[in-house]
Amino acid sequence: MLLKFRRWLWAGGAPETQWARERQLPFWEHPWFNRLYRIVFLTGWAAIILFFLLWNLWWATP
Repeated sequence: MLLKFRRWLWAGGAPETQWARERQLPFWEHPWFNRLYRIVFLTGWAAIILFFLLWNLWWATP
């Protein structure tokens, strides 16, 4: 089970990673970059919304 997971992780965690390696895609089209971009983008939005909610609760409460 662990060996299978390590192989999956080494392959990039996705079957399309091998295709990307073979095709020599630019880095911004690589599946890892897309995945990281998506994670950072969504986390950023969540952090901004959370910040404004907490700031509003702290600032606007009498």
